[in-house]
Amino acid sequence: MKKGILRHIAGALTLLAFMVCACSEDNDYVYPNLITELGEMTTASDGNIQALVIDNGTSYEIQNKDKYIGLTKDSLYRVLASYVQVEGADKELVEIKSIRLPISSYPVKREKIKQMSTDPVELQSIWTSGNYLNVYVNSKVKDVIHVYRFVEDSITASNGRKVLHLSLFHQRNNDIEGYNRTVYLSVPLYPYQQQFTRDDSVSFTLNTYHGVIKRTFSFPILEK
Repeated sequence: MKKGILRHIAGALTLLAFMVCACSEDNDYVYPNLITELGEMTTASDGNIQALVIDNGTSYEIQNKDKYIGLTKDSLYRVLASYVQVEGADKELVEIKSIRLPISSYPVKREKIKQMSTDPVELQSIWTSGNYLNVYVNSKVKDVIHVYRFVEDSITASNGRKVLHLSLFHQRNNDIEGYNRTVYLSVPLYPYQQQFTRDDSVSFTLNTYHGVIKRTFSFPILEK
């Protein structure tokens, strides 16, 4: 066999050995678990993020506080946060990887809505956590901004128990039904805590492409 061919074979074998070793080293590395949860994020007086409190009440300090700057100072944001816990820290410390801001405005009383709009959506999921009722929907969009609001339709009472009736205002503004976009909605319920207990309920209604859907849950109250 020619020496040139031998050199090519030897080089290939060396490269293969290097790749095997590199893959072995990569396999030995344990990547931290990426956690994605809903919670509340507070900002300090300089507008930088300060702390993350997830919906089960666990509070985390944030290692990379300068990742998001220019936020409103001394404020609270409803967030869908992806983070990893910092190992070896002497406190609950996390590194934020990304955040989304769900639509999370206070419900508006029905009588204040001049014209109710209930353009359809596709319901993905709905549940309660923390002091919120959370709704994920798919909305068919193209290039026009849609409007979403939470509407307080009424508060009813029966046999000593109350029900908060909410619904989704969705106005597509004549947008073309193009591709699906996931919209994250989170209704803050803590303004009602003085009126409701865990024995009471919250009901949420929305219009979908398959008809009107209503879901009812025990009123969520997270102790501060």
